Amino acid sequence: MKACSEKGVRWDAKANQEHCSVVVEIKHPSRTKKIEGETVLRTESEYETAWIEALHRAVKRVT
Repeated sequence: MKACSEKGVRWDAKANQEHCSVVVEIKHPSRTKKIEGETVLRTESEYETAWIEALHRAVKRVT
């Protein structure tokens, strides 16, 4: 669940903990990567893989 404020929309951790049995925050993977010192966009496939890896790490933290 999300909460709105003057700072924008953000996850409401307290509300999530009240309504869910497991709450794990996951940092969004970066859309960019560094290659030879230069920042370049990840491909959709690379970004998807980064999300899958982030989700796997989060599951391991709670199991």
